[in-house]
Amino acid sequence: MKDKDKQSKKNLNQELSLVRNALENSQRQLDDFGNTGSSETQCKNYAYVVENAPIAVVITDAKGLIEFVNPKFEEVTGYKLHEVVGKNPNFLKSGESQSEDYKDLWDTISTGDQWNGVFHNRRKDGELFWERAVITGIKDSNNEITHYIAIKEDITEIKDARRKLEQERLKIIQQSKMAEIGLLTSGILHEVGNPIAAIRGLVCDIKDLSKLIKDMGLRQLMTKQLDQVIGEVDRITGITMDISEFSYSRHARTELLDINAMINTTCRLIQYDGRWSHIDLRVVLDPDLPPVYGTKDQITQVLINLLSNAAYAVEQVMTRKSSVHISTCFDEEYIYINIKDNGCGIEMSILPKIFENFFTSKGPGEGTGLGLAMCKSLLDSHRGSIDITSQVGVMTNVCVSLPIKYSPKD
Repeated sequence: MKDKDKQSKKNLNQELSLVRNALENSQRQLDDFGNTGSSETQCKNYAYVVENAPIAVVITDAKGLIEFVNPKFEEVTGYKLHEVVGKNPNFLKSGESQSEDYKDLWDTISTGDQWNGVFHNRRKDGELFWERAVITGIKDSNNEITHYIAIKEDITEIKDARRKLEQERLKIIQQSKMAEIGLLTSGILHEVGNPIAAIRGLVCDIKDLSKLIKDMGLRQLMTKQLDQVIGEVDRITGITMDISEFSYSRHARTELLDINAMINTTCRLIQYDGRWSHIDLRVVLDPDLPPVYGTKDQITQVLINLLSNAAYAVEQVMTRKSSVHISTCFDEEYIYINIKDNGCGIEMSILPKIFENFFTSKGPGEGTGLGLAMCKSLLDSHRGSIDITSQVGVMTNVCVSLPIKYSPKD
């Protein structure tokens, strides 16, 4: 990917050099030969290069106001030449770049140096796109800058490919980590399971022997206490079975999933996390929810991540009882999992960014910015979706949808 970027940048600089030289040469030709047939031919050749360049070309005057754009610019941005003449090219900006970035650009080119960088701009139809640009000045015979020329390449597809590659890499890392944890946990649970079974057997034997005690009061006391021990042993056994079910690696095998059962198992597990002792967790599941095809480990990871986010959100609000509600329902095409919390909420300004890799609204050291990006990637691979609505200081609702009719053969 880096080699491809270097080659792309090299090609861009070559295009810039070609167009810049063409403009400078045509100016010299006009100065030296006037309106001769030779200079006209040269100008036509250079104009042909600019008009047919496979990358966008923008020429401005010394104040940065557009005088010319080529057809590729019109194709990429959606704006025609007559719509942009006299405007500053920064009318394309998406608003995501800092003003300092544009100051640095202007400081660089106004001193005669070449500026290289990347813009996140907005097309006429409102769609955002990325472009790599090289901008430099064109000087007259007195070495004064009379115009600026920008050669710009649309790299949106490259950016998207990088993002998808990073998401796939993170998914593979996560799956490998889950597999390693599963193997380790399975070994531990096997070792723990044997002594637990032995303890339960011994306690049951002692309970049977207690029947020989003639003192009725003592016998009843021992029976009650031994029943309590057996109950706790059975609780430990249930926990280990839940952990085993969660940690067992299935190597991304797609199968029919009982989403309600998965939610119940996940909710039992998370309550061993101390944070949930202060949270009112309510689970309302549609008993008629149909099964869906999916990868159990991946959907479980989505549930864990979303419930962990909900726990964090409600921890930020100290003025009311914390609550998290999880429910399921379905229609003809999809099943839906809704997770609603009454936590701190998410600001509208950052909602469009929450699925980006490494973006987090949490404090330093409290989040990696990969959780929601991972959830979206996993759900995309299941042909599902995730939608989030929120109100700052009031609530956040996450809706996960999974297709009912999707199967691995589709």
